[in-house]
Amino acid sequence: MEINIEKLEKTRKYSLLGSAFLMLLIEIILLVIFSRNGEILNFRSIYWIFHFVSSILFICFCKNIMKNDLEYYDVFIIIFPVIGIIMFIFDIIFSFWKVKRAIADEILGQEDDFYNNLEKIKKDYDLSEFDVMSSYDLLLSSNNKNKKRFLFSYESKDPKLKVEILQRALLDENTEVIHYAATELNKLDAGLQEKINTLEKEREDITDKNELKEINYKIYKFYKQYINSGLLVEEILDFYQRKTLELLQDLDIDENKKELEKINLYENMKNKKEYEKLLKDRISKYSESEMMSKYLRFLHKENRFEDLLLKYKEYNEKYGDAIEKPVFLES
Repeated sequence: MEINIEKLEKTRKYSLLGSAFLMLLIEIILLVIFSRNGEILNFRSIYWIFHFVSSILFICFCKNIMKNDLEYYDVFIIIFPVIGIIMFIFDIIFSFWKVKRAIADEILGQEDDFYNNLEKIKKDYDLSEFDVMSSYDLLLSSNNKNKKRFLFSYESKDPKLKVEILQRALLDENTEVIHYAATELNKLDAGLQEKINTLEKEREDITDKNELKEINYKIYKFYKQYINSGLLVEEILDFYQRKTLELLQDLDIDENKKELEKINLYENMKNKKEYEKLLKDRISKYSESEMMSKYLRFLHKENRFEDLLLKYKEYNEKYGDAIEKPVFLES
């Protein structure tokens, strides 16, 4: 995925740079032709008409075809012939060198240097500049610079929320924004895998029962964090869910806690029959309102509305307001 993005970005940058040089050539030719009779000083002259038309066509090409936000350079290109396009070319060259150096380092395997550079960039921006609650609105804006700054700076105590925001950024039209989001997602994924692998290697040398119990629980927690992160999908998610379930079965913990953990795991797994069975068994043993509410939500999600109404009526008669009311019954 990263290599495809890198190739796309490389092609786009070179195309944009080539187009800018072509525009510069046109500007110089117009300047040479019309400077002989002094028409460049008359804003109503043919020279300025040609300049405005070529500038607008170039700006439209950049925004609609190349999907590049010129930001304030569009004004410079229109107002300052030749100078404006030269400024834009220098900006492309600078951004190309800066971004592509980072991408090249990553692809060549120099990940440590690449991620260190990202950390330095993060320190340069204050997260308080961004309203986390409006992060989705920011990603929908056309300001690519702010979007990139936000992706570099955003941290969340909830890894799943960060993953959701980064995955949203993968749908952006700007390839730099896509690359930054993909890089951060890969970093999160690699970080969790590294923690799991490190703990599993450490476990191989442990013989003490208490230490083994402790590290097994740590490994389980990281697997659980991994499957709930939003980073995994389809068959890969299914594999890690089953792996996490196996780890839970082998944990030396209280059986009641293990049962609750098992229910929470099955809640997001494909085996709905087993999940329903676990909920029913738990409710019959302990009559917990939380489990009853879970069961009602499950029936609603499965579109079993008749069963849902019957169960809600049964639970409501016994436990009243302690039971969560189904969504479609709320007034």
